[in-house]
Amino acid sequence: MVAYCIFKTERNFYASSHVSRTITIKAFHHVKTYFYEIRSALYTSAMLKNQLKWDFKFQQLHSSQKER
Repeated sequence: MVAYCIFKTERNFYASSHVSRTITIKAFHHVKTYFYEIRSALYTSAMLKNQLKWDFKFQQLHSSQKER
């Protein structure tokens, strides 16, 4: 009877640890997905900002050449 109780407790422990591990893996996967989305959004905004900066410099250069 004692061995059965220990076995049942161990089985419940393994089941709960498996569930928590699955939840942890899913949560980590979601966090990784959000991290990649945020990183790609930041990368895109940085690219756009850089592009606008270079457009502005090019316009300044072009207008200064027109004035000559």
